[in-house]
Amino acid sequence: MTPSYRRLFQNRMAKRAFRHGKNWRQVYINCGGMCLLCYEVDGLEFHEPFGEDKFGWNIFQSRVLLCHDCHMDKEHENLFTESPYLKPSRLQEDVNIEILIHGGYDQWIKDFKLEDTPARWLL
Repeated sequence: MTPSYRRLFQNRMAKRAFRHGKNWRQVYINCGGMCLLCYEVDGLEFHEPFGEDKFGWNIFQSRVLLCHDCHMDKEHENLFTESPYLKPSRLQEDVNIEILIHGGYDQWIKDFKLEDTPARWLL
């Protein structure tokens, strides 16, 4: 990995942690690394669905993964017009690189203290 590409990768990872919290990797595992609507594995993005509590207040639900097309077309109906939202995320690519850097999937799970059990895949 060239130094400039490594710097871009590190910047994306830092921005992702800032935007989606430290548990974004667990969300990735919980969703099985695929879109929850169409099972696509490329161009994945985080989606924070709204719901209501028992008093009728709008609250954020747990984050889920959607592919770029499902996220823009079905969930947000093209509400985003700014250029960062017009291109797919590189989440899948970044996770693959991070797994390679850590020496494999099992070591990645261990290093970040993630829980990878079949029950976690059922939302």
